[in-house]
Parts: sequence; C-alpha cells; structure tokens
Amino acid sequence: MMNGEISVPTQPPAPLSTDRIACPACGGETPLGESYCQRCGADLALAATRRRAQFRVPWLSALLLAVVVAASLAGWQRFRAVGPGTDLATTLRWMVRGDGERRPTLATLLRAFETARAVMRCCLDTGGPCSLEPSAWVEVAGYSNAAWRGFVPLVQWAAAPTAITGRLAELLTVDGKDGWGTPWRASLAPLPRGTPPAGSYAGALGAGPPPPAGRELWRLVLLSAGADRRADTGDDIRFEAIFPAPRPIRLGDVTSAQERARELERGQVWVSWQGTDLDLVDGRILAEFYLEARNPD
Repeated sequence: MMNGEISVPTQPPAPLSTDRIACPACGGETPLGESYCQRCGADLALAATRRRAQFRVPWLSALLLAVVVAASLAGWQRFRAVGPGTDLATTLRWMVRGDGERRPTLATLLRAFETARAVMRCCLDTGGPCSLEPSAWVEVAGYSNAAWRGFVPLVQWAAAPTAITGRLAELLTVDGKDGWGTPWRASLAPLPRGTPPAGSYAGALGAGPPPPAGRELWRLVLLSAGADRRADTGDDIRFEAIFPAPRPIRLGDVTSAQERARELERGQVWVSWQGTDLDLVDGRILAEFYLEARNPD
C-alpha cells in the first residue's frame, strides 16, 4: 500500500479449453486433432462444412399429392363406368357430369336384341309361338347366345358366359327387363302377308340381306317405358324384330333339318327401333370396353 492506495489482488482468467471441440454433426465433444467424431463417427472436416439435416414434413405438398391421387382414382373409376366417347372432350364431359341415360338406353337396345334372338330360337325349337309371360323368361334365357352358343358376339371379341358379370351383365342379360330394370311389354304375332319389313336390318353391325322371300314372318315387339318407367310417355323405346316362322320338318328331309340347324345356330333376326338415336353398334362398343377392362390381357 502506497500513498493511501489499496491494492486489490487480481487473478488471471481461467484458461480456455482448447483441447476439445464440438462435433458439427451430433454436437458431442471430441478431442482436438481427431479426424472422426468418437460419438457418431462423422468426418469432422466434412461435417463442419454442412448444416445439420433437419427433417420437416412438407404438409402442403403431401396434401396436394393426396388430392391428385384421389382425383386420378376417381376419374379412372368414372372412365371405366361411362366408357370412351367419340372424342376426348366428350369423354371428359361424361366423366365429370355423367352420360345421362346413355348407358341404360344402350342396355335396352342390347337386351332387346339378345332377347329377340332368344325368342326366335325358342319359337323355332318348339315349333310354335314362345310364351312371353313373366314366368317364361327363364326358359327363353336358355335360348340366348350366351346359353345356346356359349358366347355373345361383339365387335372384335366375344363374351363368354363366365365373363358376363357386373356392368357387362347389365348390357347383355336376357331376363325380361329393359336397361332400367322395367319389365318388357312384349307381344309376338305373325306379320301380315305383303307387309314389307321396311327399316329393318340384319344383325347389329350393318345392313344385310332381306328376310327370306316366300316365308311366313313373325314380328316381336318389345316396348320399354324408358327412364321415367311410365308407359306411353315421350321417352318410350319401341324395338321390333322380324324372323321367319318355324316350319314343320318332314321325316327324312335332310335339307330342311340342316336349314333348321343353321337357323338355330345363327339366331338371325331383322330389327328396327324408335325412340333413341343411339345404335346397337354403340352398345357393342361399350360392352367390348367393359369386357376388355375386366380381362385386360
């Protein structure tokens, strides 16, 4: 102590610990001079130049991805239901807004056509008019293409009975009902002689030869109540089918027997309809689309 001054003893600051460093990767202390972290094994030189990875869930991106996947699945299911349109714009419109009464209308035409062929075979096989009562449709269905021939011809393919399920069955089943599930109003009567079957064409893919000349013809009329399921309204569909009446076969007449066998196999009818601009070709294309969607190979 000099000149009244008080001396305060001072202590030197604690030396800094320079013998250990923090690992940039895991934060653990590692002796100075080491190349790798003793705790996590990270390369200290590389880890020092990189930021520690942080996992962040991209919620917005995940939500957008989920929306895209859901919309794609829903669109695919809608496309499988409505089928392809005449162009891309029509197909997209059907997928978004639906195709209205197109599918049940096509089902009505296809069901009527398959029913007409079954009735023709039933009449030819039994030798007389086929019963069209509600209880008789099970017997009539046994003469359909699926049951009699073992397949239903379409455009480029044919549907086997085992494949006629789901949406395809809605188009091709013979059960006495139209595409809306309403029973047919059916009638079968001889066509008056001299009445030309104008407007009728053979099969379902285009014009064909007229009905055989000099042969008695029968006419099957199938009336559908349409989408409103009420008879005698503006949306009714009238389907007519003309086919040769059955003829008696004489014993030993090989030619007549062979001709009858061919008619049974083919189930040839001449058809026409009123009440819709859609065509049997449109229905067969939709049926083939369902068939290929069910059996992609």
